[in-house]
Amino acid sequence: MSTIDCFCRAQDSSRVTPISLCATVVVFVAVGLAIAMAALIYRGQQNDPSKVFDSETLAMVSPSAAAFTVSSHKVLDLDKATKYDADPSAKSANGNVCNTSGCVLAAAEILKNINKTVNPCEDFYSFAYGGFKTRNEIPDDQLSVTTFSLISDEVTEQLRSLIERPIKETDAEPFKLVKKLFQSCLNNKTRAEEVGLAPLKEVLDQFGGWPVVVGDSWDDSTFVWTDMIYKFRLAGYSIDYFVDFSVTTDLKNSTSRIIDLDQATLGLSREYLIKGLGDKDVKAYLDYQPTSGSDKDKDSATKQQTEALEFEIKLANLKYSAVLTGTTERKPHWEECTDLVSVLCNAVGAMYVREYFEEAARRSMNEMVKDIRNVFSEIIDELEWMDN
Repeated sequence: MSTIDCFCRAQDSSRVTPISLCATVVVFVAVGLAIAMAALIYRGQQNDPSKVFDSETLAMVSPSAAAFTVSSHKVLDLDKATKYDADPSAKSANGNVCNTSGCVLAAAEILKNINKTVNPCEDFYSFAYGGFKTRNEIPDDQLSVTTFSLISDEVTEQLRSLIERPIKETDAEPFKLVKKLFQSCLNNKTRAEEVGLAPLKEVLDQFGGWPVVVGDSWDDSTFVWTDMIYKFRLAGYSIDYFVDFSVTTDLKNSTSRIIDLDQATLGLSREYLIKGLGDKDVKAYLDYQPTSGSDKDKDSATKQQTEALEFEIKLANLKYSAVLTGTTERKPHWEECTDLVSVLCNAVGAMYVREYFEEAARRSMNEMVKDIRNVFSEIIDELEWMDN
C-alpha cells in the first residue's frame, strides 16, 4: 500500500472537505473491518480455539478494531457486573482474558467512555457513551465531536507536521507541489488583506460586470446567459447553475463512463426551502443574498450601495453559517490550507503513508483483509435465502 485512497472533488468543496472525507473513509473502513473481525475471531475460536488474532497487532493496525474486538476476549465481564462496574482484572468462567498492551489500551478507551452511574438496561447509549460526551466539548468551529472527528483531527495535525517541513532537493516533485501549495495558501491570507476586493472586481469586469456592483451603468441588452456560461467554462469556473454536468459510471454497464445530466443543485437544500420564508434557516439564506440590481424607478447611489453590500455580505456570511450550521467561528487558517492541499490525494496520501504507516502494519492488514474476505464468502454461502 503506497497511497491512501480517497475521493476528491474540486468543486463543491464547502460541503465536504477532502481531508474530512479521506479520514471518514479510513475510519469507516476500520469499523467495517472491526465488525468483520469480531465475526472472524468468534468463528476462529469455534473451529480452532488456539487460533486467536494478536491484539497488539490489531491495535497497531486499527485502534477502532481493537476497541470493537476486545469484548471477544472478555476484558470486560459485564455479564456478572451488578453495579454497572467493570473490573479489567476479572476473569471469565473459562479464564480467557486478554492482558496484552493492545487489549489493555482498548479496554481503557472503553472504560473512559462508559458512564457507570447509568443503568444500561434503562439507557444503554448513555451508559456506553456518556463518558465521551462529558470529556469532549464541541468547539465553536465544528458541528459535532465524534470518535471519527477526533481521528480526523489527529490525521490533520499529522499532515500539518509533514507539509510544514521545508522543501528539500531530495523531495519528490509531487511532495514539493504539496508544500508549495500549502505555503501559498498561508501567504494568500496576508496578500488578500493587502489587495482587498480588487482582484475579484477585475474578474467580474472580465465577465461583463455585475449589476449589483456597476449599478445604473449595467446594460442588460448585452447579457446572454449562454455566452456567460461559456466564458465561465473557459475560465475554469463552475457552470452547474441550470443543468448539472458530470461524468459517472454507466448504470447499465459498470465498465463504461457516461456524461450525466441532472438538475442543478439549489443554493439551499430543498427540505429547507419548502418550509417557506418563515423558517429561520430560509430567512438567514435570504439575508445572505445581496440586493438585486439597481431599481431605475428609485434614486440609487451606486457607491453607497456597493459599500453597504460588501459589508452586508460579510455579516450575512457569518450569520448564515452560524444559523444553519451552529458554528460561530472559522477554522484556523492553517487547517483550511490543509484541507486545500488534500485535493492532491495521491501525493498527500503517499506522504502520510511513508511517515506513519509501518510495513508490519501493512502486512498485518493484508492478512486480516484476506481472512475477512474468506469469512464473508463462508457467511454468504451459508445464507439459505440467497441464490447460488
